Amino acid sequence: MSKKMNLEETIVQAKERGCPQLASWLEELRQFRVSGIEPARVCALDDFVREHYPDDSEDAAFAGTEIRKATEKYRYFLYITGKLPMRVRLEQVAEEAAELSQAALKLIRAVEDINPTPVGMKAATEQLMEEYSDVDMAMAVFLEDAVVPPDSPKWERWAKRLGYKEED
Repeated sequence: MSKKMNLEETIVQAKERGCPQLASWLEELRQFRVSGIEPARVCALDDFVREHYPDDSEDAAFAGTEIRKATEKYRYFLYITGKLPMRVRLEQVAEEAAELSQAALKLIRAVEDINPTPVGMKAATEQLMEEYSDVDMAMAVFLEDAVVPPDSPKWERWAKRLGYKEED
């Protein structure tokens, strides 16, 4: 079993092994730590990176792309969780859960013919899945528990609504 490295050691090793792009992204990750964002949250992504992409294997290019995507999502996640107090996060969970409930009721109406709706079963199912994803996001923020936040293009939009700017 290989030795678990800290972020600094991982950056040095990436440079030594000829993976400058990976080293650059890890250095970007390190900037989260020096910019005042809670280190415990950043360490979760650090651990994920080291666990899944420990060296410059033949998957390095793919790993770089995936790390970049994870880092971008994580930047928004960190901003959101750092900006919102616990009560507001729980309010967001409640709001998204209510929307999930409404979507489930709409799908029931689309499936059964007792109280018909103009929304078709396919559209109602898609809406239910979207609301489920929104609940998943809200729960990740509420619990501050997302090694890699759920996939959603909504992270960026949510962070920007809270005042996120690219230089943050």
